[in-house]
Amino acid sequence: MRFLRQLLPVAMAALFGSSVVAASEPRCFPEKFMFGSATASYQVEGAVKEGGRTSSIWDDFCREKPGMKCANVADDFYHRYKDD
Repeated sequence: MRFLRQLLPVAMAALFGSSVVAASEPRCFPEKFMFGSATASYQVEGAVKEGGRTSSIWDDFCREKPGMKCANVADDFYHRYKDD
């Protein structure tokens, strides 16, 4: 109980002591800024034995461990990319 009494002022200060300050002007990305993204085949592609895909180290790892679930289908992006 003593701990909670000591923690309460700290929590109150954290909640009410800080304020959010709005930016005075809008912030934008530079004109030629390029956004990017990345994926990992094990987590996204699926299609383990199609299109010339060979086993990755993660494919091998999950097959070596009993009870480990493999991502053979994953998000199945290989077959579903046109629907995306």
